[in-house]
Amino acid sequence: MVLGSPFGRRLLLLFIGSALVPTLLVAVLSFQSVRGQLATQSEDRLHATANSIQRVVYDRLEIIEADLRRNEENLVRCAAAPPNAACRTDLTYAFQSAVLFDPATGDLRPLAGNLTRATAALPFPKIAAGQSAVVVDLVGGKPRLIMLHHIAVAGRDGPVLIGQLNPDELWAPADADMLPESILFAWVDPVAGILAAKGEAPELEGETIGRLKSAPSGAFEWSGGHESYLAAYRSFPVSRRLQLPAWRVVTSEPTSRVVAPMADFTRMFPLLLVLGVVVVAGFALSQIRRSLVPLMVLQRGTRRVTGQDFETPVEVTS
Repeated sequence: MVLGSPFGRRLLLLFIGSALVPTLLVAVLSFQSVRGQLATQSEDRLHATANSIQRVVYDRLEIIEADLRRNEENLVRCAAAPPNAACRTDLTYAFQSAVLFDPATGDLRPLAGNLTRATAALPFPKIAAGQSAVVVDLVGGKPRLIMLHHIAVAGRDGPVLIGQLNPDELWAPADADMLPESILFAWVDPVAGILAAKGEAPELEGETIGRLKSAPSGAFEWSGGHESYLAAYRSFPVSRRLQLPAWRVVTSEPTSRVVAPMADFTRMFPLLLVLGVVVVAGFALSQIRRSLVPLMVLQRGTRRVTGQDFETPVEVTS
């Protein structure tokens, strides 16, 4: 009877809207704020993980470079020894194959493995005496890490060690097992592609590779399969003593894991909203009935008086 009146219906909608609109507004703003905070926390976590990974790889490269420096005198003697003379070094752990190249004569002295003359003749960057560098060479589409170390010799141009690094000495599959389960990573060379990875990695093309090349660190989002990811990346330190390519370590986390703490809120909020509407509607109906029923009774009495009915009493309660 109350909702049969246009005024009653408008009043009911006013009650519901007055409760529903602020609730929805607060919920949306809270959802966006919490989601942003979770994304910021995840980005900080990804940056910290990427920094830890690049620090591990860089520290191991520095250890190898320090071992090269400690072995310089022995390497100089190896370069000057007859071709059939034995040459022992403590560097075989780090290199799958290695040679000593004499820039003055062009001679190669094998130290380990079977690094070919063609590899030694690649257009490597020039490095000063006492400096080292790492470059990436693609063979059959597969990247190889080549380390150069120019040995300092007084009075002349010293030999250059050219060695193919053992990748497991820099980052082994077991190292990835130490990462949090939900975090993926990729060690990226902007030219050669992915050097090592755990799980799925972003496509290195277009906007993604442009972003990685343009800044030493940052964050972005990417999609793979049926999942979207939040990613962060860090570059390696820049040093004249140990020159490296523009490597980036990219760490990623599924967006679903980032917002997982909000899952209960997302699931429960619609139910709570419906319950709130029911409660508000019930309360509004009771209040509208208390307010409008006396007015409707008075309206009917007024119509009877207008129709010359002065005998029927009008009972109004409020």
